Amino acid sequence: MNKKLLIIVISSVLALALVITGVILILKSSFFKKDFNGSSSSNTVITVESVSGKKGKTVTVPVSIKGNPGFMTMLLSMDYDTEVLKYKGYQKTDFLTDYEFSDIDGTLRFLTLEDTDINKNGVFVNIVFEILDDKVSETKITFNTDENQIANSAQKFVTAEFENGVVKIK
Repeated sequence: MNKKLLIIVISSVLALALVITGVILILKSSFFKKDFNGSSSSNTVITVESVSGKKGKTVTVPVSIKGNPGFMTMLLSMDYDTEVLKYKGYQKTDFLTDYEFSDIDGTLRFLTLEDTDINKNGVFVNIVFEILDDKVSETKITFNTDENQIANSAQKFVTAEFENGVVKIK
């Protein structure tokens, strides 16, 4: 087998593993809701920080957590306006050990599955956008709260508030 084909096979297997992990998390979340009845209570807040920039420039948007009671898995979904912003990628931080981030037509998905509960607070990912349009003074990055799921190693949901962010355009 040549190297190119091997790389394609490995990439396909990794992509499939990510999809399967997401499906398992969704199925587990339904199981947790029915059988474990409840979630850990906290004052947990997950925030898309607000930033500003100029048309044609890139901005880095931090996503952070505070009041963290400990979580092992997190699935987040956020939307942004593709006419104003272009997703350029993300920057990992040393907060988490294993996560993936994707963009499909203006919907960002963040998924992590850690080996143990993460109990610290801070920025866990930085999203990088290019500002495409300056016809508006700002654009929002909003959480899809119905799709967001956070759970700890005790198989309890972690409740959280979600604060949307704004990219102000100068």
